[in-house]
Amino acid sequence: QGLAATVAQPPDAAAVCGDQPCTVSSGGSSSNTENAGSGRRARFAATSAAAVQYASYLSAQAEAAVARALRPTSSARIVHRYSAVLAGFTVGPLTSSEVRALRQDPGVASVTRDGRGHVKTISSPAFLGLSSPHGAWSQLGGLSEAGKGVIIGMVDTGYWPEGPSFSDREFPNKGSGRVVFGPVPSKFSGTCTAGEDFPASTCSRKVIGCRYFYDGVGGPQKIKQLWPTESISCRAKDGSVTHGSHTSSTAAGNHDIVSDNPSYRGSMSGMAPAARLAIYKASWGSDDGGYASDFVAAIEQATKDGVDIINYSMGAAAELSFSTPVETAFRHAAAAGVFVSAACGNTGPGRYSIVDTWGPWVMSVGASTFSRSYTAAPAAGAEAADAAGADAAGAASYSSASSQPEASPLMASFSSRGPIVAGDGNLLKPDITAPGVNVVAQVTDFNGYTATAFSGTSMSAPHISGIAALVMSTHPTWTPMAVKSAIMTTSYQTTRTGSAPGQIFGGPFDFGSGHVDATSALDPGLIINSDAPDWQRFMCGIGEVPYNAWGQHAECEPCR
Repeated sequence: QGLAATVAQPPDAAAVCGDQPCTVSSGGSSSNTENAGSGRRARFAATSAAAVQYASYLSAQAEAAVARALRPTSSARIVHRYSAVLAGFTVGPLTSSEVRALRQDPGVASVTRDGRGHVKTISSPAFLGLSSPHGAWSQLGGLSEAGKGVIIGMVDTGYWPEGPSFSDREFPNKGSGRVVFGPVPSKFSGTCTAGEDFPASTCSRKVIGCRYFYDGVGGPQKIKQLWPTESISCRAKDGSVTHGSHTSSTAAGNHDIVSDNPSYRGSMSGMAPAARLAIYKASWGSDDGGYASDFVAAIEQATKDGVDIINYSMGAAAELSFSTPVETAFRHAAAAGVFVSAACGNTGPGRYSIVDTWGPWVMSVGASTFSRSYTAAPAAGAEAADAAGADAAGAASYSSASSQPEASPLMASFSSRGPIVAGDGNLLKPDITAPGVNVVAQVTDFNGYTATAFSGTSMSAPHISGIAALVMSTHPTWTPMAVKSAIMTTSYQTTRTGSAPGQIFGGPFDFGSGHVDATSALDPGLIINSDAPDWQRFMCGIGEVPYNAWGQHAECEPCR
């Protein structure tokens, strides 16, 4: 299937501001932020009359382009339409001649093959200093305030809703008690989509919304053919699809959830236990059961729904451009005020091993070790996973406790390294590193939920999503790039615990700016902001002219 972007001019009063989505005021005038010139974070006005008009216009343009390029007997159909983060659509299946016809159509800017994606996959809050007497949680006013008012959208494999990490009750381990979360924030316009083993009432005041996307992978029948036990709903069942429960509970799971796994005795907590979660299931059945078209659809819907943060612990085939549909979607999501945390990949330790070329509008996260304080019982037939590697899904189980205190953090060998290939390596990636080795969190098994340890940059990205929620909770008007700046400029580059503290544990192509310091990020002293015009100049500077919000090439000013 191909992703095609229309190039026709938008109608009057379209919900587009130059090269980005924007908020729209009454009377059809528009601005890039809610308070023009104030530096405040923008919010996308998805339900404004102009935005609705523009979406309708793009839909008509898509229908017209398909009608011109394809014969009436073609079996291809439009399965996704985008208007907020990408001016385009997904159509398929296409023959090679139909692809050529679309590429030659004057109303189509580009056609991209729909790429298959894959996932990148107990004591990390203590290691990060969140739970210390003067840590971030304390500075925010306690657990009930840690991430309060922030919504994290998880683009992943779904979740197991009965797990205590996702309860809105006072005693989540027992599934009882009074509701401790307030009403769903008014800024959120999402819904709880019903599906198999998942009535619309399943969502709560903790997980406030859930949607699923399957047209790219082939629809419900194809999913059941490939993965018979998979649920056609937001529910994540056993197997690699448990990935979404792990990442979601790491980012914003409830505090002090007791592990029922004897191999990992202790309690678990998300980074931002007071934050809300919105689930966007776009990967199905296995570690490579997602497609770019569904990922873009999920990113678009999350942006429209009003999330503050998108966590993306997913990946695709080698992407050597900043103009892929997923990259473009994230660029426009960031311009609309959404912070994006993305796993940088598990193909290290060689240089140039970051194959997902996340632009400056995304925070790319590497994986590193952290000191462990849980008690681990030996598991028969299992090997201990350490910083030496992780499997293709970024998941491995830790089965024995080390008898010697290890220096930490240390970079995981599997964590992908820079420079990135795109743009001739002129962008430093990754941006940051966070715990990603043997992270214990809630997962799904055949009997429901349990706890286990996974390794991968999939696990480090939600640490950053949760910490970003803490920063946003403290500074609710900051832009996504201000939050990114706060996290990067307060990071550190030396080991903190173990037998060799104070040792530099990598370089810029290993960990970017360094290891996240959650408490320091709340008060960085100085923030360095950037926005859509800056990103456009960056792309022009590397010779990759970006498409603007309605699919036309943006103007590139001469370098000065």
